[in-house]
Parts: sequence; structure tokens; C-alpha cells
Amino acid sequence: MYTFFLDTNRINAKQGCVHMNELEQLAADGFCELLMPMVSWDEAEAGTDIKRKSKTWNYYFIGITHTEDQEYWYKVIENIVFPDGAKNQNEKNDIWILVTAREMNYPLVTNDGDSKSQRGGILGNRQHLKEIGVDVLRDYEAVALVKTEGNT
Repeated sequence: MYTFFLDTNRINAKQGCVHMNELEQLAADGFCELLMPMVSWDEAEAGTDIKRKSKTWNYYFIGITHTEDQEYWYKVIENIVFPDGAKNQNEKNDIWILVTAREMNYPLVTNDGDSKSQRGGILGNRQHLKEIGVDVLRDYEAVALVKTEGNT
């Protein structure tokens, strides 16, 4: 059974994302597990949108201790995703989300990057991230993985 980490942008509070709806249903039916890195959970829970907060509260989160090893991987990932350095807290959070995904060995489901308006980002660098042990997927790819596992 797959366990996936959800990035902040996959909360799907308004249920508007068809593939996230399907992934959430697969999790509800016991075919996969959906967790969040603590940094993603904190980002999603922040603010005043009660639907988003409420949806976030349905997920368990996992945090990691910032050890020397984690600081090393932070720098490696920062060089891949933000070669000029993380410029703001959101970018720093993205790096810690990826460090946590690497540490826990859970694929990260995201919609961050690799588009005309947001070149690079997490998805745009997924091949380089995979080379250091970080799997990054779009929601429809996670659905396909669960379905091809033969359980559904």
C-alpha cells in the first residue's frame, strides 16, 4: 500500500480537483494513505479559510528534527530547486517539505512548478530530485500508481 505526502496545494478544500477527489476516495477505501509533512500542514492550516482549515485537520502530519544530516539535504535540495537560494519563507518551506519527503521515503503529491507561469519549481526539477531519493508526483500519477498496484 502506498503512503503519499500531500503538499499544501493539494488540500482540495472545495473538492474542485477531480484527481484529488479520486485519491482521497482511494485513501478512504483503504487503498492508500495520505499524510502531510508538518510544514505543509502548518501552511494549509494557517489563515482564515475555515473549509481549508477543516480539511487540513483531517490529515495526520509528520515532522522531522533538523539534524546536521537534514541541514545537508536542505542545502542539496535548495541547490536543485532554487539554485539562486530560497528567497522567501514559502521557498524555504518547500525545501523542508522535500527534505521530509526524502527522510520518510514517501512520494510528494504536488502541483508546484513545471508550468508556463512557474518554470522549474518542484515538479520541474523532479528528475534531479528523484536522483537524490525524492519522488514527486502529480495527483493523477498517484491515482494511477494506486490503481496499478492491483488493489482496485
